[in-house]
Amino acid sequence: MDPILENLVNYGVLGMWTASLLWNNHITKKNFQSRYDNLNDDLKEGVKEIKRLLEYITIRMTSIENAYDSMEDEQKSTNSRILTDVKENRNAAQRQSYTTQDMVRAVQDMIQNKNQEDMLKSQIRRVITKDEVQRAVEKEKKK
Repeated sequence: MDPILENLVNYGVLGMWTASLLWNNHITKKNFQSRYDNLNDDLKEGVKEIKRLLEYITIRMTSIENAYDSMEDEQKSTNSRILTDVKENRNAAQRQSYTTQDMVRAVQDMIQNKNQEDMLKSQIRRVITKDEVQRAVEKEKKK
């Protein structure tokens, strides 16, 4: 037997009671140490899991950033193509507009020339009427 226990047994009931308190304290410390070690192991596992998840998240974030950059580049390219197409269409429309305006002006000129021609014919017809021809003929006969 342990010399400490032998000395405590000499004190009788109080010694036995003290020995039981020491034994319970020893068992409690042992259990506490076991629980502490288990919690520490769980904490280490948790840290490992967090590191693994952090690496996974970092990889996914890099993938997402690359995808975003790719989409952004594609969007810029698409916007550039659309802007170029719009400019080309606008220029074509302006050219078409100019040709349409030129055609309208040409038609207006033709109408104006036709109107002038009709007016000239009308004036000539008015100048030489039947009455005037008869008068001219009568004058000639009188001469």
